[in-house]
Amino acid sequence: MSNMAIEMGGKAGIVEADKATEKYLAERIPGFKLDPKWKSDKDAIFSESKQYDVSDLSPQVACPHNVDNVKSVEEVEGTKIDQVFVGSCTNGRLRTLRSLRK
Repeated sequence: MSNMAIEMGGKAGIVEADKATEKYLAERIPGFKLDPKWKSDKDAIFSESKQYDVSDLSPQVACPHNVDNVKSVEEVEGTKIDQVFVGSCTNGRLRTLRSLRK
């Protein structure tokens, strides 16, 4: 979400890390702990705040020829493909995905 803010016309996108994020990173980086300084000021004023429940969102695939042509994995299952790009303009790469496997 933070990295894609520019794609949506934003100047910056900041998402405060939560306990789930800390747990996820601690499982991958021994001794990792969130720094208490990595929080918004208690009196911070935001122009907008949104929350999204993506727990039921299945993996998505950007189909040709536009990144806005997005379909769920289930919608494209069985489609013959000749080539793919694993990653994104925000620098996600296959080696990164592999490093996150449990």
